[in-house]
Amino acid sequence: MGLSFWFGMRVCSTSSAVEAWYNQLAQDSATRDGERALDHPAAAEEAEWPLDGCPTAESVRCTDAAWRRTAAVYIVGIKSRALLNTTMQRVLRRAIDDGFAVHVYLSLIYDASGTGNWLRAREMSRQDPAIERLSRRGLQRYLRDLVRPTGACVLCAEIPQRPQELEHIPENPGQLREFPPHNTSTGKRVLNMWLRREKMWNATLLREAATGKRYEFLMWVRDDAYWVGDIPRPSALMQVPDAARTMWTLRCGEWGGVNDRVGMFGRDAAPAMLTMFSGFMHGGFPTGTRNSEVHLLKAARAGHVVLQRSTYDVLPLAIAMVYDTRRGPALCLLRKYWCGNAAGVSGLKFCEDINQSKPGSTTTPRRKGR
Repeated sequence: MGLSFWFGMRVCSTSSAVEAWYNQLAQDSATRDGERALDHPAAAEEAEWPLDGCPTAESVRCTDAAWRRTAAVYIVGIKSRALLNTTMQRVLRRAIDDGFAVHVYLSLIYDASGTGNWLRAREMSRQDPAIERLSRRGLQRYLRDLVRPTGACVLCAEIPQRPQELEHIPENPGQLREFPPHNTSTGKRVLNMWLRREKMWNATLLREAATGKRYEFLMWVRDDAYWVGDIPRPSALMQVPDAARTMWTLRCGEWGGVNDRVGMFGRDAAPAMLTMFSGFMHGGFPTGTRNSEVHLLKAARAGHVVLQRSTYDVLPLAIAMVYDTRRGPALCLLRKYWCGNAAGVSGLKFCEDINQSKPGSTTTPRRKGR
């Protein structure tokens, strides 16, 4: 199924230029069978990339070596909920148009079944039809093809088959009290996400060492991000006092700490923000963290990071998922993570308001949830 139906025609808030860009992606997707012949030059090159890690820093050549300013974007998540189209245009293209060379570090778990759902509304979710039937190798190629038209350069696109089994997880009393990683699946998911972000950070350090250039602007964003508008211009953020050690997040959904669905930061703030896995595993971290948001806040304070909390008008981010209707796949927004006004986004429902009792029904609000 082409993407134009539900990523182009059904998204009412995008500009005509972005809709045309989505439709072109749909056309490209329609001609790709997911297992492209290996005699294609690009496919032959991509087949050499590892699926369970990053290629060596020296082996990846980007065409942006002459650019003065560089940015790194980390996308860590799982295949089953990945929705990356708006991130391509609203994040990558935005930073490139602002004069930054953009390097993308991707890590999507191929099979996350059995790891549980945090939200009941996700029980009716389905995968993006464009990637649903792709193999691990096919997904890796698809991701690189998806990024390429933006002008960004993919430095890593790992597709682990399953979440890494973590051994010897410390109990760490007082840390992540609501879901301790040593005995809860939610805690293990959080720790696994931190681990993969840290792996991407380590790949970033190797790239810096190989090229002799330091990144100026760094950012992580969720795999299921739906951007209603562009991110702020990175060049403008980098002009504020102490920009190098500042982190920008959303001023909502903080649950006592810092919203962890998006983070933009200067280079000096990166080590504290991207090494939380090591901090937890090695016990060198303050106690009194009941959830990942509070943990992130204390990591920032321990690393002397300046926090800037922005409104939805500045960071127009929503979290979305795909679900089935009688007319085919459609998008909905998760109200639990919504930071905009009560009206939402024109043309898109809130997932929690969709009746889940009948397949394909989209009319009766569900009144119970957890």
